[in-house]
Amino acid sequence: MRVAIASEAGWTLGGWLRARHIDWDFPAPTLPKVAGPSYNRRLCVCRKVLITPKNRASQQRPTVRLFQYCPYCATQLSDRLVEGKLRRSCPQCRFIQFPDPKVAVVALVHALGRVLLVRRGVEPARGGWALPGGYLDAGELPHEALVREVQEESGLTASAGRLLEILPMIGNHAGLVMVYQATVILGSDGRLPEPVSADDADGAGWFAAGEIPRPVAFPSTELMLQRWQAGHFD
Repeated sequence: MRVAIASEAGWTLGGWLRARHIDWDFPAPTLPKVAGPSYNRRLCVCRKVLITPKNRASQQRPTVRLFQYCPYCATQLSDRLVEGKLRRSCPQCRFIQFPDPKVAVVALVHALGRVLLVRRGVEPARGGWALPGGYLDAGELPHEALVREVQEESGLTASAGRLLEILPMIGNHAGLVMVYQATVILGSDGRLPEPVSADDADGAGWFAAGEIPRPVAFPSTELMLQRWQAGHFD
């Protein structure tokens, strides 16, 4: 599981869902240097996503890593106005860095009054329970990534259904979380198949609405579980 959404106690996505307000505009800041394995990188703090905080005065802002040197010809980059925004650009080979958002997919798998959850074995939110999911790989379609992630984390073969929500990724990565409804095939005895945790998960199981384990890893999982408990996806 590779969803990199930092767990933040007290967050709620309700305001964002109602208003659908999100600001992806990146300012032109004075950037500190950060040492990398093969080149120096610089960090840009983007403007915060408009999400209603719950009992908190401040919000965690996602960060976007910007190149200092061209990844193709190693020329030092400069800021140039491109399409109305300052972009890191190469004066030699004309490379332009566009800080594209990360995209993750998450599966809401439920059957027989129970929902599939996995326990994260790595950071962020290690030990927290989440819906199975993770980042799209290059060249993957969302439903392909969903099937792969469910298989990796629970050992179950799922089929992707309809898209339920697109949510902002909260934490240190600017991105989006696509939540899909998904199904698994029941056993010949009509029972739910037994999940076997692997990959980034160190636990997995089926849970009834009144048995949701704590802590829940991510705000997106908390939101979708609340909606499932309210009967929105029957």
